[in-house]
Amino acid sequence: MRRTIVPLAFMSLAACSSHQVPADKQTALLEQPFTPNSVMREGDVINFQVADPTDSGPPFWSSSQFSAACSQPQVNQVYSFKYRRFYPGNYGFYTPATPLPAQYHTVLMDNRDFTRACKNLPMPDWRQVAGADDQQQLLLDITSLQKKGDKVQFWSAHDEPKTSISPSNTAPFTQTREHYVMDCSARNATLLGLYYLNAKNEVTDGQIERLPVSKTVTTADEDLSRLFEHVCKAPDSLASLPAHKQRSKATVAADALPDVNPSVLKNIEQLRMPAPSRQLNYIEFAGTRSNGKIEWKDGKALTLSTDPTTGQLAIAHKNENHVGRQINWRGLLELSGREQAKLSHDTLVMKSLTFQGDWQHLNVGSKVGYTFTRSLSSNVLGKLGEDPETVECSVDSEQPAKKLHANLQGNAKALICRTNMGGFTLPQTEHYYYLVDYGFFYHARTDEKDYTSLNMQVVNAR
Repeated sequence: MRRTIVPLAFMSLAACSSHQVPADKQTALLEQPFTPNSVMREGDVINFQVADPTDSGPPFWSSSQFSAACSQPQVNQVYSFKYRRFYPGNYGFYTPATPLPAQYHTVLMDNRDFTRACKNLPMPDWRQVAGADDQQQLLLDITSLQKKGDKVQFWSAHDEPKTSISPSNTAPFTQTREHYVMDCSARNATLLGLYYLNAKNEVTDGQIERLPVSKTVTTADEDLSRLFEHVCKAPDSLASLPAHKQRSKATVAADALPDVNPSVLKNIEQLRMPAPSRQLNYIEFAGTRSNGKIEWKDGKALTLSTDPTTGQLAIAHKNENHVGRQINWRGLLELSGREQAKLSHDTLVMKSLTFQGDWQHLNVGSKVGYTFTRSLSSNVLGKLGEDPETVECSVDSEQPAKKLHANLQGNAKALICRTNMGGFTLPQTEHYYYLVDYGFFYHARTDEKDYTSLNMQVVNAR
């Protein structure tokens, strides 16, 4: 259960810039040309992004997101970005869009990009490509297709059966809309940008790709493959797709965790691990960390329960710097979780997980392992990589658990683990204990002289 919230060393830079746009600056922003690939129509409303006229370019991009009606004097400031995301009136967390005075709509009416969008962008015609009524549905706006040679540009969407929370900025959404360009001859797709929309079809979050990257369309990505088949191979059949029907969406708590991937749960169930014979409700650790030069005290406290939806372990944890909640497999693997510091938060979701070896018995001298990919999203750094990692462990020894803490019963098995990423084995060695009666792993030590090392002991358990 090893994860550290994104470092905040440069957060002071962001805090120096105001998240409330001065009134005289709003006019300058709304006079700017719209950011390429950011313009999306929803009924009478145009959603768009503009760059700050003082923007200095990468890596210090500065931009603002707005929505505005074509036929009514309505303009909303949705969010802005400078070093990190700012919502109106709030540094680190989602707040609804802020209406601006009608005078700013007058400014927009003199913006050529806005008037052109109102005049030329057709009303969306969303068709259902895949998905049952009670599942996530894949949609395609058939009026958005623009073909130039072998390339087709369009908007697609994933419509959710319930409200969810966006991973990077904790904004509520019921639909994501993706702006793609597909090269039909090269069979690749490039994501130009995406928006998260709430139940009212209002933008709550999003990202326009400044440096979009193409990827090959493969059968492994079923939705991209379906879109490719329709827009590249059978564009004349799009009008026969069923029209999308609005669905009622259940609400969600503002701090709700992302759903655990069903395939991950299935692979966990197939291990047939024995059920714990004892219940562990709370465990506290104290110890030290070091970076090879200095050493400092560290610790954490975990409150444990059972997640009613998945049957997996629910963990609430905290230390002096941050708090977090997660759904976890036996203390070893975080399946879904969020961590929060004063001005930052990140979200983790396990995308795939497979196991190797006999985890059911964990015999001393045996070897076990697991391979996983996970998605980590931060409101500071955005979405980080999803490269697969493989962890190989040897079951080193077994001892009475009371040697680790007097309150613990049964036996504890010691595991020694190494991690491989991209064909390279990381230098640190990780040491874990598995508390057999409680069905719970905990991270006890990291050995690596030139890296951050860790040494933790159980100081309380009940």
